[in-house]
Amino acid sequence: MIAAVARLTGVEWKGQGSAFLVALGHSGTHWIIGTVLVLLPFIRDDLSLTYAEAGGLISVFHISSFAANAGSGAVVDVTGRRVLIQFLSLIVGAGSLVAAGFSSSMAGLIAAITVIGMTNNLWHPAAMSYLSLKFPENRGYALS
Repeated sequence: MIAAVARLTGVEWKGQGSAFLVALGHSGTHWIIGTVLVLLPFIRDDLSLTYAEAGGLISVFHISSFAANAGSGAVVDVTGRRVLIQFLSLIVGAGSLVAAGFSSSMAGLIAAITVIGMTNNLWHPAAMSYLSLKFPENRGYALS
């Protein structure tokens, strides 16, 4: 089985650990916003938000994601700190999710959702750059 993986992917089984860790971290970034989406109806009820306000929170997420995505590739290239940026993206995003859980106002939620959106898209350029450098002969496999 393990030999088949190496034949199919072009990467030895023992060399795939970093790709698995990046994939796990990637799932974490999406789990954070997925949690917000699942809890949004309960957040709306608890804070007596209108449907427009609840939808506005998701708009804030997408706008902040776009803003972070526009400059995050440059940050990764200039600093070269791919792993640190991935780590901080996960930790700060998770911390913002916890902060959103303790928020009792729309302003607090907007701040937390903004940071979640930014960290969600800060992850991707750092991860893609890291995997491309780590697996130069197998980029297609590593990035998939």
